[in-house]
Amino acid sequence: MRFSRWLAWGLLAALLVTFAWPAAASAQTATPEEAWDVVFSGVVVLRVRFGIDDLTPLQRQHRIYQNLREAVDRLGADLSPDLVQVTEADGEVYLQLGPYVITVVDEAHARYQRSTRQGLAAIWAANLRRAIERYIEVHSNI
Repeated sequence: MRFSRWLAWGLLAALLVTFAWPAAASAQTATPEEAWDVVFSGVVVLRVRFGIDDLTPLQRQHRIYQNLREAVDRLGADLSPDLVQVTEADGEVYLQLGPYVITVVDEAHARYQRSTRQGLAAIWAANLRRAIERYIEVHSNI
């Protein structure tokens, strides 16, 4: 009788873990109300759906664009799509243009995209390379 009781409790626990755990995990994924595009040279580089630290998503979008604009201005004639890189330091993943950090790739965006931070950073980096190629193409004709 005791064995059957333990078996019943074990099965109950297994069922709870099986059905409750995915529901709890999906509840932790925030659903953004709006998305703010970071557009550079007509290319959507990334969409900001979540704030970070004390920044709202819109403020973060402005900050990312400002970082990108400053990096492009500082690099000047040295600007190249080859300067786009994904770096990792202190447990964080960064999108960089040369030595300039454009943004940190956060867990909330990666989870929303059903990706890892590194996977999402690779997508954002590819988009930024296309944007810089287009920027160079447009500005070389001036």
